Amino acid sequence: MVRPLRYFIAFIFMAMLAWYGCNAQRATIVPKLQINKKSAEMGTPVEMTYSFSTKKDYVPLKRDLTVFVHFLDPKGNIRFQDDHVPPKPTSTWRPNGNYNYTRTLFIPKNIPQGEYTVTMGIYAPDKGERIDLDAPKQNHREYDMGKVMIEIPPQEPIIQYVKGWYDPESIPTDVSTHWRWISKEAVMKVRNPMADALLYFKADGVPERFKEPQMVTLTVGEWSDTFPINSNQLFLKKYNISKDKLGTDKMLEVKVSVDKTFVPADDKVSADTRELGLRVYELYLGKATD
Repeated sequence: MVRPLRYFIAFIFMAMLAWYGCNAQRATIVPKLQINKKSAEMGTPVEMTYSFSTKKDYVPLKRDLTVFVHFLDPKGNIRFQDDHVPPKPTSTWRPNGNYNYTRTLFIPKNIPQGEYTVTMGIYAPDKGERIDLDAPKQNHREYDMGKVMIEIPPQEPIIQYVKGWYDPESIPTDVSTHWRWISKEAVMKVRNPMADALLYFKADGVPERFKEPQMVTLTVGEWSDTFPINSNQLFLKKYNISKDKLGTDKMLEVKVSVDKTFVPADDKVSADTRELGLRVYELYLGKATD
């Protein structure tokens, strides 16, 4: 009776190896993620560079899938995400391919500090199905992409909303997403980085309110840029500003102005009588390199 039992156990063991082998063969996509900072303060941006390499035996997908990215706090809770659709849809990926792109992510404010684990995967939103990837596993088809330290900003205020800003707003079901409407001109004071800087501007407009495109002007020190709002889609602009354009004052004024505004109450539907220009989600000026 002992020998047949041994054979049975050996059979089960070989079957498990074969099962794992089949799963390994299915994992023909190698994901990688690089974050430009090992530590970041709450409310500041990080650059997320994604890379997906397909092996020679990769079988092309017939549908477009979504990349999910979770930031897990020290207790393992998901605190924020960067879920997105890759710029080049997964249905167009081919064997021996390399698909790389960079996204800007702002670290939310008022989250626990500490070392966060970053996990990633690819799934079908309509069915919730995840696919196998060739990377260290964290959970079921969720893969460990490394860690990042989230820190509390300095106690000294580095942002002052001087004028033209309305109170912060958010969606009740998504308090992590917040914005401020501005009037015709809004001024914010920030600490001068005293170095080459990056300016991030994330906003959206309501172009259907105007017959001609609304023009937006950003001004920092001796630098400025003007551009039109042609779509109601959320946009992110990133600028490199040289140190010599910033001056030597300890605090800098960052101005956002528009050439047209509207009052929601004018349509007789809304009771909002504010003069609105643009909805700003993020406005950040910091050193170009840490």
